[in-house]
Amino acid sequence: MSFFFTKDQQNISTHFCYLWWCIFLFVLVTRLHGQEPIAFQYNDQDGLPSTTIYGLIQDHENYIWLATEHGVCKFDGKSFKTIQSSEMEGQEFLDVEIDQDSVIWLINFSGQLFKVDHNNIENVVLKGLPDQSQFFDIFIDSKNRIWLAANKGLYLFNRQTSEVKIQDYYYNKKDQRRISTSFGEGSNQTIWTSQPPSPAADTITLFSPTHPELPAIHLAGRYALRFSELTSGKLICFAYHNPLLGYIDSGQLIPIFPKDHPIFNHPIYQIKEDRAGNIWILTSGGAYCFDQNFNAKNNGEPYLSGYPVVRMIQDGENNYWFATFGDGIFVMPSLELQSYSSIQSNLPSNKIFSLSTNDKGELLIGMDEGWVSILHEGKFQNFRLPKKVRTMASFYHPKNKYFYVGSDQGMYYLKNNKVHYLNKLSSIKSFSYDEKNNYLWSGMSYSALRINLSTLKRFKLNNERTFSVFHDSKDRTWIATVKGLFYYSQDSLIQFNSPTEPIPKRITSIQESKDGTIWLATYGQGVWGINDQQIVKINEQDGLSSNICKALIYDSNQHLWVGTDKGLNKINLSTKKIELANNLDGLISNEINALAIVDEKIWVGTPKGLSSFDVNTPLQNTTPPPVKISSIRINDELIAPLPEHELAHFENRIEIRFIGFSYQSRNNIKYKYQMPELDSSWYITTDHVIRYSRLNPGTYTFNVKAINSDNLASEIMASTRFIIKKPYYKETWFTILLFSCLIGLGIALLYFRFDSIRRKEKEEQEITQRINQLRMEALQSQMNPHFVFNALNAILHLLSINDRKSAMNYLALFARLIRLIFEHSKQKMISLENELEFLRLYLKLEKLRFEDKIAVHLEVEPELPIHQIKVPPLLIQPVIENAFKHGLLHREEGGELFLQFRKKDQFLICTIEDNGVGRLKAEELNAWRPKGYKSSGLQTTKERLAILNGISNSGINNKVELLIEDLMDGNQPMGTRVQLRIRIV
Repeated sequence: MSFFFTKDQQNISTHFCYLWWCIFLFVLVTRLHGQEPIAFQYNDQDGLPSTTIYGLIQDHENYIWLATEHGVCKFDGKSFKTIQSSEMEGQEFLDVEIDQDSVIWLINFSGQLFKVDHNNIENVVLKGLPDQSQFFDIFIDSKNRIWLAANKGLYLFNRQTSEVKIQDYYYNKKDQRRISTSFGEGSNQTIWTSQPPSPAADTITLFSPTHPELPAIHLAGRYALRFSELTSGKLICFAYHNPLLGYIDSGQLIPIFPKDHPIFNHPIYQIKEDRAGNIWILTSGGAYCFDQNFNAKNNGEPYLSGYPVVRMIQDGENNYWFATFGDGIFVMPSLELQSYSSIQSNLPSNKIFSLSTNDKGELLIGMDEGWVSILHEGKFQNFRLPKKVRTMASFYHPKNKYFYVGSDQGMYYLKNNKVHYLNKLSSIKSFSYDEKNNYLWSGMSYSALRINLSTLKRFKLNNERTFSVFHDSKDRTWIATVKGLFYYSQDSLIQFNSPTEPIPKRITSIQESKDGTIWLATYGQGVWGINDQQIVKINEQDGLSSNICKALIYDSNQHLWVGTDKGLNKINLSTKKIELANNLDGLISNEINALAIVDEKIWVGTPKGLSSFDVNTPLQNTTPPPVKISSIRINDELIAPLPEHELAHFENRIEIRFIGFSYQSRNNIKYKYQMPELDSSWYITTDHVIRYSRLNPGTYTFNVKAINSDNLASEIMASTRFIIKKPYYKETWFTILLFSCLIGLGIALLYFRFDSIRRKEKEEQEITQRINQLRMEALQSQMNPHFVFNALNAILHLLSINDRKSAMNYLALFARLIRLIFEHSKQKMISLENELEFLRLYLKLEKLRFEDKIAVHLEVEPELPIHQIKVPPLLIQPVIENAFKHGLLHREEGGELFLQFRKKDQFLICTIEDNGVGRLKAEELNAWRPKGYKSSGLQTTKERLAILNGISNSGINNKVELLIEDLMDGNQPMGTRVQLRIRIV
C-alpha cells in the first residue's frame, strides 16, 4: 500500500513539494547517534535509480523490489535492474505490491496500474473506470482480491476481465469526497478504509466495504488515516502527522499512546510487525521498536536515528531492510550486534587497542592518542593521558577498585575520575594480575616484569621482547617472547618445548579454559592449546577465519572466542564447531584487537570502533542461499531459461548466468557447478557466469549451487538441460537412408547378374538335393538284397540240417520283416516305435540263426516318447548286423548283445555293445576273404550318415553322429561299443 496522502485532487502537487522540502531540511540537521547495529547502505552510487523510495517488498523468487522516484527496480544482491515500459506516463511510483500468484503490481503518480509477471511488464487498462480517475492506493487482501482507491471512489479489480467495480455504498456522491489512500484488514477478513473530512465538517469516517453491517467510526479532525495489520488480527489505525494511533475494536478507535508520547514527535510513515513479534513504528526521525505490548526497546531510542524511514521488510535471511526518503536503503543483518563509533557517539576515538572490565559491569576502553573511556549504562566517561600514547593493556584491581592502564610510555591508574601516573616503563604490550600475591605481570618491548603492587618493587624476568603474559590457575605465569614460550614457577623461568614441533615465536594472547588447557593466539599459525605436553591446533583448515589471531577470551559456556584480522570466531571446545561473526553479520570491523565479556555480553574492540552482542547469539547464517539460473545465451542470443532446451547441432556455444540470494553475504557468494556429462567433479567459482563453447551433440545437464559467506550451500540446486541434436548427416535416419540408397543402387546395377546367379544356384541346389535323395533311396534299397541274401542263407542252412520247423518260423518272420523293409524304405523318417518293431523282428531272426547262442538285451528308457521321436529308417539294423557278423560270429561260445535307447538333451542315444572278438581280431579272421571285400552293411550306414548330414545342412533338421569304441581288458579285446546320436525331430 502506498504512503501518499492527499487532501483534494488539485492540491496533490503542492502537498508533495512541501513534504519533500520539509524532509530535505529534516535530513540535513539530523543524523545517527548512540549505540546502534551496523547497517550497510545502498544508494544511487550503487545503481539505485533514486534514493527516494516509496515502496519495498521481497518477491517469492527472493528479489527485492523498490518503488522509487525515478522508476521501479529489482535487486538481486549484486545489481539493481530498472523495469521499463514505453507505456509509462511517469517514472515516479507510489507503491509496489505482490499477490499470492507472485505477480507484482505497481501504481505510479500518473494513476497507471502495471503488473509484472515473469519479468514482463504490462500496462493494465482498466475497464469501467470513470474519466479523470486517479489512483492513490493498491491493496491485496487475504483472499487475493485487489482493491484500488481513487479520487472518485473505491473499486474492486477483476484480474480476468480487467474490469473495476465501484463500491457505491461507500461513495458520498453529494460532497464528492474521495476514499482514503490506505486500506487495512483486521480480524475475520474485515477490510477497513476511510473518507477524509468534508468541506462542511472536520469529520473523518472509518468504515468496512466488506462488512457494511459494522458501524462506522467518526473522528474529529482534518488528517489522513493509514492502517497496519498485526499477526494477532488486530488492526492499527494511525495518522501521518497527528497524535493518533490505536486499535479498531467494537466500533471504536482505542488509543495505544497518549497524545504527548514522544513517538508523535515525528510524522509516522508505517507500522510493521517483524517475524520475532516486534512492532516497528517508522517515522521521519528513525525506526522505533516495541514489543507486543508496545513497551519500547533499544532504551526507547530509534534505529537509524535522524533518517526518515518510510518502509521496512525482513528478507528470507531475517535481514532488516529500511527504505528512506532521500538516503536510499539501509540493511541491518542483526539487531543483536550493537556498535559504537566516534561518529555515532561521544567515543573519542575509533582505534581501540585494549578492553577490561570491573565488578560493576563497567568497560574500560584503551585507544590511541592517549584516550581512555569507561562505558557505563550506555554512556562514555572519557579520560586522556598526559601524553598522546596508545593504551595497549589494562586491568582492574579488585582490592583498591582502580583501573590500571599500560601505554607506550608508562603505567597509569584511574582514581576519583582522574588519571594518576604510577611509574615509567617501556612500551607495555600485556598485563596479567595475580590476585593471590598481588602481583602484576607485565609484558613489554624489552622485557617481562613482575611488579608487587603493594610495594611497587619490580623483578625483571628476561631481556627479550615480550608479546603477552598470563597467570594461570596452577600459579604459573606464561610468558611469550621472541625466543619462544616460557613459564615462571617456583622462582624458576622454564622454556616450554613441544616434543613434536616448535612452538610459534609470536604469541599475541594467552588464555586458560576450564579444563586447564592453556590456549595461545598465534600470529600466523592459528590457535594452539597446551595440556600436559599435548598440543591441540585449530587453524584455517578447521574452519578458523584466519591464522592471524590477535585476541582470546574464554566464556562460561566453554566457548573460546578468537579475534582475528578476518572476523571473530566462536569455538565450541566440546564439539570444535566454529562460528564466525564479521562485518557481514554486523561487526563494525573484521580486524579485532581486543575482547572482553561483561554479564554474558562480549565486547569487541576494533580500529573502527566498538561492537557488542550476547555471547549466546547464533552467529551462523542457517538459511541456505536460494539459487536460480537467471539467463542463458545460445550463440550470443539471449533466451529464457527453461528446464530443458532442445538445440540444433550448430547451437553449441552456451553461456549460463546464475544468481544466489544471500543479501547478508553482500555479494560475497561462491558457486559450485558441474556438467556431469563432461566431468562429474564440482568446481568452485566466484563468477556469476559459465561458458561452454563447441559442445558436441549429446545431452548435457548443468547444475549449480550457491555458497554464502558462512560456507552454507543451497539445499536445492538450480538445473537446466541442453539436448544438442546431431547434424542431419550424422543422424541414424540419414545413415539408414544413405545405406538404403546405396544398397538399392547396387541392387539396381547388379540385379540381372545376381538374379541369373540365384536362379542357377537354386537349380543346382534342387538337383543336388534330388541326387542326395535318390542316393538315399538307392542305399535304402541296397539294403534289401543284403537282408535277403543273409536271410535266405540262414533258411537254407536250416533246411540243410533238416530243421524244417525252425526254417518255417524263420521264413514267417523273414516275410514279415521284408514287408516292413518295403514299407519303411519308402519313407524318409519313421517313428522310433516302428523302428523298434522292425529291430525286434530282426533280432529274433538273428537269434534263430545263431540257435539262441547269443543273448540279446534290449533296453528302452521308460519315459522315452517312442511314438513321437522320428528316426531315419533302416539306420540301426546294419550296425547290429555288423556286431553279429564280425564280433559275435567268431566267438567259440555264445555272446551277448546290448541294445539301449535313451534321451540326452536334444539327442536320441542308441548304444549297440557286444562282447565279441573285437574289430582287430575280426579283420584277422576275415583275411581269407577275397581282396577288395568290404563289409557292405556298416559301409552303407556311413554313406547314409554322410548324406543325411549333408541334407541336414541344406535345411532338413536332422543330424546323426556315429561313434565306435573298442572295449579292452588290458591288451585283450573285450568287444565293441557303437553309439548313434540322432537329433530328435
